[in-house]
Amino acid sequence: MTVICGFKTPQDILFLEDIGRWKKTMDVILTVDCAEEDTACHVGLVTEFISKIDLEDPEKTAAIVVGPPAMMHFSTQGLLGIGISEENLWVSQERKMCCGLGKCGHCRIGDTYVCLDGPVFNYKSTKAMID
Repeated sequence: MTVICGFKTPQDILFLEDIGRWKKTMDVILTVDCAEEDTACHVGLVTEFISKIDLEDPEKTAAIVVGPPAMMHFSTQGLLGIGISEENLWVSQERKMCCGLGKCGHCRIGDTYVCLDGPVFNYKSTKAMID
């Protein structure tokens, strides 16, 4: 398993203890967009490191993308580019939710209510959802 975590700066990194535990059992690529001093993490956007993931069998690999819209867009394109199929790619639309009950309508995309039908969707079905 590989986890790519991205933050703006080293000071913005969350869950350091969790990340330390994760590193014991999986590959963790910790990135920051920019850093002024030497840092223990990679410098660059999350999307820059997707192509560096060594996949044994892309057809059997699943990926989940969570984050801001632009990062999610380019990450899904990168994951598709390394051979992960649309059926094995999942994206979170949680940022759209407000009430979480389907009452306010803020999360509605077409006929889909993110809070009721998601918030995590298979890429193949969500790529047609116009946001």
